[in-house]
Amino acid sequence: MKKSILLFLLFLLSYYSKAQETTWRDVPANELNGVAINDLQGRMRESMAYATRYGFGAGVPTFENGTQNGQIVYGTVLIPKKYVEFKDIPQSELGNVDLNNFQERVRQSMTWAANHGYAAGIPTFYHADHGRGIVCGTILFKPESVTFRDVQQSRMEMINRNEAGTAGWVRSVVRYAAKIGQVGAFPTFHQATYSDKGLVYGVVFFKK
Repeated sequence: MKKSILLFLLFLLSYYSKAQETTWRDVPANELNGVAINDLQGRMRESMAYATRYGFGAGVPTFENGTQNGQIVYGTVLIPKKYVEFKDIPQSELGNVDLNNFQERVRQSMTWAANHGYAAGIPTFYHADHGRGIVCGTILFKPESVTFRDVQQSRMEMINRNEAGTAGWVRSVVRYAAKIGQVGAFPTFHQATYSDKGLVYGVVFFKK
């Protein structure tokens, strides 16, 4: 009996020690409340909740999907607490962003973060009204917890830039990150065109 308890404690210690570094995990859909593949905001919320349960500071879906042992799994990047802070940001400080517009919520969160000394901001897609207007849950990345880069379109898979192409945009960024040896990444959904580089997309790469 004592040996079983000791082994269980060692398992827990090993499991939670992983929460000290950024890691990719294929999470069974049933551990994410069975959220639908095409429910992007729901997947963001459930990934964040999953991360909290397992001692991480944030969970960010890659929107990569697969099957393991007969179960649907969702690719998820888990971020340690030491790299992030959580904040409820008034919707009014996010340009009164449309809560249903995924890309714009990310853009506004990234902009707010940059204007307040953070390296990046990703919405949890939880929001509430406590009587003083709507606030939007946001994960704020501390300086040096991510690396920002403008990545040329020519280096990534073709992107559909409208709202319907959101998941594909994220996957393209994630696959590019894997190609260059990064543990994970997320688009800022900002873009620009330069005479020497052509079309570029803002991307934040997560620190290991």
